[in-house]
Amino acid sequence: MTQYDLSVIIPARQEMFLAGTIEHLVQNIRGNTEIIAVLDGAWADPPVKQHKRVNVIYVNKSIGQRAATNLGVKLSKAKYVAKIDAHCTWDEGCDQKMIDFFKEVGDDVTAAPIMRNLWIFTWKCYKCGWNKYQGPTPVCPNCGPKKAHRMHRKMMWVGKNNPQSTSYSFDSEPHFQYNEAWKHREPYITDKKTKGYTETMSLQGSFFMCTREKYWELELCDEKLGNWGNQGIELACKTWLSGGRVLCNHKSWYAHLFRTSGGDFGFPYNQSGRDVQKTKRNVKNLFWENKWSKQVRSLSWLIEKFSPVSGWGKEELARIKRFDLSSNLSTFVTTPSSSSRMGTIKSVSSKTESFPTVSSGRSITSQNIISGQDKSKVSRITTVGNITKVVKDGNITSFPTGDRLDKPSVNKPVDIDSLMVKGNVSVPVIINGTSPQPAPSNPIKVNMGKDLSSFVGTNIGNSK
Repeated sequence: MTQYDLSVIIPARQEMFLAGTIEHLVQNIRGNTEIIAVLDGAWADPPVKQHKRVNVIYVNKSIGQRAATNLGVKLSKAKYVAKIDAHCTWDEGCDQKMIDFFKEVGDDVTAAPIMRNLWIFTWKCYKCGWNKYQGPTPVCPNCGPKKAHRMHRKMMWVGKNNPQSTSYSFDSEPHFQYNEAWKHREPYITDKKTKGYTETMSLQGSFFMCTREKYWELELCDEKLGNWGNQGIELACKTWLSGGRVLCNHKSWYAHLFRTSGGDFGFPYNQSGRDVQKTKRNVKNLFWENKWSKQVRSLSWLIEKFSPVSGWGKEELARIKRFDLSSNLSTFVTTPSSSSRMGTIKSVSSKTESFPTVSSGRSITSQNIISGQDKSKVSRITTVGNITKVVKDGNITSFPTGDRLDKPSVNKPVDIDSLMVKGNVSVPVIINGTSPQPAPSNPIKVNMGKDLSSFVGTNIGNSK
């Protein structure tokens, strides 16, 4: 098995731009990097193209964005992991630039490059040539609704030069914010010029990177908070409050597609208002009241570090400071540090655990896991060595593989219970570089105990 430096995890559900995202990421990879895409309850349409650096996982029943991200990270053996949304592109060599960045600043960091807006397509009318910037499916004003079928997407995939987002925050609700005021103050100005990176109170959440060890240690995608939402706030609070830093690397960029127009151009993860509010309450309950067991700084410390912060007035700050005394987090002493302007913590101990269990409480059963042999439309299966990977204590172990696959087989299926570790979900089959499609009829009958190379290129249904 190839040992990568970076694993890029892409959780995706009903995502029409996943294949394009993966294609553009692969084109711009310059380091020793792999991509792990998790199809969360929906097949990729269009399918993901074959590539040796890409592995695709399919889970039959949606488990949520956080759980899908965790599932992808469990398959990684790289030193660094990055989560990126399924509607993004990035700078040429962004992966290597971010790896080099961590070598410069250290590993006690969660970071992202500059964020740009992604111009992914333009609507164009076949008949008259009228065009419109990306958004919900439009009606041509010249040809009328009867000619609406003549509209098509002209794919662009351009990371727009403006805006260049580098600083983020959150208010007391909590709501995500762009922290423009911070960009015009010190130390942001000097750090941008001299270091090429700046501190940021929070992140947007569509892309973040850290070491795999820190990812598990800080539980950066805690499924108990909710399936989706407030992820940038969660990872920023957990990094800052545990003693680390959240940084923006100005030496590279990625571009993210924003879908706020609704209609048929909305969020692929459907979330009710009740679910969104529940996630916000869970975030506030954990961080506003200093209840997170791994924190060595209070939330008030973080707010005052970037003060003034929009949405945090005197009353809101006083309200959360009441919890500093009860949590014994108000007596911190900081001393200057060469690695950080805000100093290091003295006389404070914090209990931490390596590779904690991160689970939504819902396990994936054998009925939820769809492997290559269960589908009658599989374009190609090129790697069988990955089929029996399982997770153990945050690392990947594997059964002997090769021409003889003792586990699993059609006659001897995977024992899901035996693969479960501390309540974590077990790992579905990986199809290397290709996303299978739903089976309209009979499943493939493949003897998994034999070499699958003979099946490559075999006509199955309407595809190869």
